[in-house]
Parts: sequence; structure tokens; C-alpha cells
Amino acid sequence: MAHFPGFDLGSYPGDTAIAAWALAGVYKWCGYYLSAPCHSDQAFVPWTGRASLLHSLGLGLAITYVGFQQQGCGSTELSNAMGILHGMDAVEKCLNEHFPGNAIIFLDVEFYSGAASTAFIDYYRGWLSAVLESQIFQPGTYVAKANFDEIYLAAQEEYAAHGLTGSGPAIWIALEDTSFDPANASPNDCGIAQANLWQGLLDTEQSQGGTQLIVDLDTADSDDPSRTKSSLSVVTIDYTFIEEDE
Repeated sequence: MAHFPGFDLGSYPGDTAIAAWALAGVYKWCGYYLSAPCHSDQAFVPWTGRASLLHSLGLGLAITYVGFQQQGCGSTELSNAMGILHGMDAVEKCLNEHFPGNAIIFLDVEFYSGAASTAFIDYYRGWLSAVLESQIFQPGTYVAKANFDEIYLAAQEEYAAHGLTGSGPAIWIALEDTSFDPANASPNDCGIAQANLWQGLLDTEQSQGGTQLIVDLDTADSDDPSRTKSSLSVVTIDYTFIEEDE
């Protein structure tokens, strides 16, 4: 399998730093965080509006949306309706960024202990449903390897409900491995056959182009994991499928 090293970090590091890393030529793509309920502009330096610059520097993107979680942020507000609203929010933000149709948005599902609650699965499926129903973008999921099986099963059930039996979202696996080498590892080396991306090292201090950053290191099966490098036609969204919870 072809593999392309990438990196991600929550806050935008600045134009000078990102240019230094891009022009060093080691990494082919980076994470691109949308402003989201659990990744706010107050807590992180936003990436908003930087996609064109990143593309001009030769970087592909992995669009990431951090919604409510099983544990921690938003865990007391989980519902299918909330997942739908957040999926709509992710779609609207990608439209505002002028990302092309068929681009993949990765919902960040942080590691949780034990089994996922019914409320979280409902939220997750609602988010997937909204992105699928947009008929513009495609869903992806960032998930710890330990949580993959039940999350992917829930995704397959939601896809089947949309007439897409046997299908599922693009998968970004989080599994820390001290021997991980993003230049040589393939995503499915993490042990998940469905993996399109693998995040193998967390909070790693590294210097590229004379600029030091603390990043997570990844590998992907594409140099543009979210398929962002093309123009976007003007589109409208019909969300009449949505039924609010009674």
C-alpha cells in the first residue's frame, strides 16, 4: 500500500511555521481542524481560512471535526438530534471553506473506556446521517483502535439505513507505537484493515525547516486524505429529512 507521512496539531502554528514544515518536504499532508463544539476558537488558534495557503505549499489536508464525546466534552448532551445538528454544522463549515464536493470530514471520536453508551451511538449515527444526507461531503471517523469495532459497526448500520449496505466511513486509527515511523508505515500496519490513516505518535517534539513544533505524527494512503485539492461548485443543501426529537 502507498503511504504518505503527515502531521496534526490542534492549534494553527502560524504561516511561517507551517511554510517551514511544508517546504522541508518530509510531510505531505496535515490535519485541518474545523471550529467545532469541542475544538473552539477560544481554546485553540483556528485553522479557518488557511486551506488555500496550505494547498499552495503542497500540503494535502485531513479535515477534522471534534464533536461531543462519550466521556468529557458534551457527554451529558448526547442525542441523535444533536449529532444531526453537528453534522450539519460540519457540512456548512466545509462549504464556507470552499472544500470540493466528495471531500471527507473526519469526526474525532476520542478514546473512551468501556462500551459506548446508547446516547453516544445515537449522536454518532446522527452526525454520519447529516453528512451523508448532504450529498456533498463524505464522513470519516478518527477513532482509537480499542474502540474501533463498535464504532465501525454503528457506522455500517447507519450506512445500511441509507441504502449503503456493506459500506462505511473513511477510518483514521489512533494507536500510539513508539516504533512508529510515518515515512515507512502503512495505515493498515496498525492492525485495522479498514484504516486509511494511522496516528502512531502523539505530542512529539520535532524540528523541520528550522522550526520546532509539538505534533502528532501520522501516515495515510493518500497525500490528501480528505480529497480537498479541487474547486467546489456552488451547492445548496436540503435538510428536510431531519426530524427533531419529540
